[in-house]
Amino acid sequence: MAFTMAKALLRLLPPALAGRYLGRRLFSLTDQESGRPTLLALNRTVMSSDLRALKGRAALNVMAVWSSDFRAMLRQRVPKREQSQTYFAGIYASYSEARRESLRRVARAALDGLLARTPIDAIVVANTDYWEDVVMMDVARERGIPFLVLCRENYAVQETQDWLRNHIAKSGYTFHGDGVAVASDITKTFFEDVGCYGNSVIETVGWPRFDSWRDPNPYPPAERNLVTLVSYHDPLYLAPQNYEETLETVAAAAKASADPARYVVKLKEEGHRAEILAICPELAASGATITAATPMDDLLRRSRMVIGYNTTGILEGYLGDAAIVVPWWKDAVRPAVDTLISHETPEDRATTHFPTSPDELRSLMEQAFAGPLPPLGDRSVRLSRFHRFVAFDADVSAAQKFEAFVRRFL
Repeated sequence: MAFTMAKALLRLLPPALAGRYLGRRLFSLTDQESGRPTLLALNRTVMSSDLRALKGRAALNVMAVWSSDFRAMLRQRVPKREQSQTYFAGIYASYSEARRESLRRVARAALDGLLARTPIDAIVVANTDYWEDVVMMDVARERGIPFLVLCRENYAVQETQDWLRNHIAKSGYTFHGDGVAVASDITKTFFEDVGCYGNSVIETVGWPRFDSWRDPNPYPPAERNLVTLVSYHDPLYLAPQNYEETLETVAAAAKASADPARYVVKLKEEGHRAEILAICPELAASGATITAATPMDDLLRRSRMVIGYNTTGILEGYLGDAAIVVPWWKDAVRPAVDTLISHETPEDRATTHFPTSPDELRSLMEQAFAGPLPPLGDRSVRLSRFHRFVAFDADVSAAQKFEAFVRRFL
């Protein structure tokens, strides 16, 4: 109820009052220390894990408001059909100057409400083309405040690159911010090749959320007793038929287990719970743990098996010591160019279990609890499978790299 009321107030109040109310909703993602640059984050669920990971690893203050709060301030003033990621930049440019100015007034009011609470040395957002960010980017440029991206997306697979390239070509999108920090050299090269980022600096820093893997595992081997399925229910992950059968297999194994809570389904966000229960109603009564809130690294450190397909979460499993399992049947059987981890690739076969049926997957889960099931490949080889797609430096943390990236604009 409070969440809904807040959005309603931000949507309906005059800009100056809404801006002051937005300022009251400001919160901190790191410890605050004088003398450090202060970032304002227009925050989102996945992005917050990276920004919180800066705590103790980077000399940056990070203050945040939810991106959805700022979006609420604009929603009444932009027709719903025009609230389109990537495409809104061109729509905004086509508006009359008077109409653009009416939206800039809202963004200025938001920024003023936030500046009344904290200094702001730079603004950071989670992607290059969210529709509401276009207006804030315009006002940041007007105010001389660097507008930066800590990109939550990693365009490491050919199919997603082709999709975005076509999306940009159709929309005529151009990015007018100052810099984009990305997770991998693959994404950096792709962004440079797409050519819609003008003179913006594009730099590979990795993702700070993975810096915790440079620390020892705090859980002794006896406490690493979970089987974790990193959910890939969205068709964008390219294997919805396989996912349905994998989820059913996990639910059946949990229901038959004396300790079903050790079977964990990790969601990207809480809103996906209803979606996966619609896919597999039996999961609700299986006793398996379903969680979005538990941090991914904590779950993986406590796991003896990690199951997934075409997600960053399954790649992250290579940083730990659990067995990595990629279900490989039905629509999951794809060429290596379409997948992060492929049975076609010898190095992947050397580090990954590829069950080819639900029965084989069930057998591997039983081995994990009885054995445990040993991980394949030594640490250096497993790390190399992760490092193909996400930068990970044993000597310099992603948090340190992101701090250096920020400071170059101040």
